[in-house]
Amino acid sequence: MKRTKIIATIGPASYDKDTLKQMIKSGMNAGRLNFSHGTYASHAAMIKNIRLLSPAVGIMQDLSGPKLRLGEFPEKTIVENSLVILGQHGIPVAQPIWQWIKPGQTILIDDGLVELVATKVHEDSLEAKVIFAGTIKSHKGISLPGINVSLPTLSKKDLTDLEFGLKMGVDFVAQSFVRAASDIQAMRRAMKKFGRLVPVIAKIETPQALKNIDAIIKISDAIMVARGDLALNIAQELVPIAQKNIVHKCLQAGKPVIVATQMLDSMIRNPRPTRAEISDVANAVIDHADALMLSGESAFGKYPVKAVETMAQIINETEESPWDDLPYLQKNTVLANSLLHVSRHAHAQAIVVSDLRLACDLARFRSEQELIVFVSKKDAELRQASLTWGILPLAWQGTIASLLKREGLIGSRDRFLDATKTLSSAVIQSMH
Repeated sequence: MKRTKIIATIGPASYDKDTLKQMIKSGMNAGRLNFSHGTYASHAAMIKNIRLLSPAVGIMQDLSGPKLRLGEFPEKTIVENSLVILGQHGIPVAQPIWQWIKPGQTILIDDGLVELVATKVHEDSLEAKVIFAGTIKSHKGISLPGINVSLPTLSKKDLTDLEFGLKMGVDFVAQSFVRAASDIQAMRRAMKKFGRLVPVIAKIETPQALKNIDAIIKISDAIMVARGDLALNIAQELVPIAQKNIVHKCLQAGKPVIVATQMLDSMIRNPRPTRAEISDVANAVIDHADALMLSGESAFGKYPVKAVETMAQIINETEESPWDDLPYLQKNTVLANSLLHVSRHAHAQAIVVSDLRLACDLARFRSEQELIVFVSKKDAELRQASLTWGILPLAWQGTIASLLKREGLIGSRDRFLDATKTLSSAVIQSMH
C-alpha cells in the first residue's frame, strides 16, 4: 500500500471525468483547486465530479493570497536589454509595486523565467531593464526578492473565494504567503464568519514564514513547503535544507506536511521524468513528507494520468526500501506508543481507530509493519485523512472484522488491533 499521499492540481488537462477517474485509480488522494485561475463554474464542476467519482478523495482550495501579479493584457514578448514600463501607460500590474521598489532592485516574473531590474520609479509606474527575456501573460506572478511587501493576508478576492469554497464543501483551505501565526488566526476568523471551519494548510513561501516557522506549525492544521515562490524569495540554494528542516519539525509536531512544486515538472511536456526529478520525489519520501503535490503536471500538462502513476511508482519503490524508516522510539503520545507496542507484541497486521487525531499520532512513527486504518461513518471525516501519511480511511459499515475482510486487508489467519473505543477496551482480534 502506498503510504505517502499524492495531491494533484486539477486544471484543463484533468477536467475530463474519465481522466479524473484514472488519476484517482492511479493513486491521487486529494485534488487541488488553484483559485488563482479558473472560474467558479469550473471549480464547482470539478468538486461535483470528484465527489461523484470518490467520496474518499479530499478537495483542497488553494487561495491566491497576497501575491503580486500582472494585470490583464495581450500576451507580450520582451527582449533582452530592452526597457519596459510596469504600471500606468505600460504593462498593467495588479498592485502598486512601485511603492515598495527602488532603482537597482530585481523584479522576477512567472516564477523567475523573466527577470527585470528597476531603473526609474514614478508615482504610478516604474521603468525596468530586461535582464532575462521571455513571453509574459496576464496574471503571471511577480516576486520582489528581499523586499518586504505590506499587503493584507486575505484580499477581497480571497474572502469571496473562501466563502464560495466553504459553501461548496471543500475539505481543506491552503493559505498562500503565510508570514506569521496571526495570518492563520485571520483565516479562522473569516471561516467562522462564513459558518464553517475546515483545516488550514499554511504555505511556506517567504523569509518571514521561515523565521516564524515554529509558531506557524503550532497553530496550523498542516504545512505546505511551496518551493516555487520560496525559491524566489530566498536564495534558491537554501531551499533543500529549508525543506528538510520544515518536514522534520512537522513530523515532531504531528502535523501533516506537503512538499510541492516542480516535482515532475518535465512531465508537463514529456512522458518520462528526468533522473533528478525521480530523486527529488524519492528524497521527499525519505524525508518523511506526508504528501507530495503535482502542479502543472496534472493541471495543464500532456500526461496528467502518467504523472500520477509515475509519482506513485517512485513512492512505492522508495517505501519498500529501508531508507524511509524511522527509529521506533521518538517523541509521540503515550496512547499511540502503547497501541504500537501492543500491536507489535501480538504481531497484528492492522491497528483500527475511529479517532483521526489518534490515527495521525500513529502515523508519526512512520511504521510499515502494520496498517493504520481510520474508520468513520462520515465521508467528510474520512477525507480529512487524505493528506496524512499511511492512514487508510474506510467507511464504517458492520463489524471491524467484516470490514477488513471485505476490503481484502487481512488474511484468514491474521490478527488486528481494534482500538475504535478506548485503549482500555482495545482488543487483539483474529480473523479465524
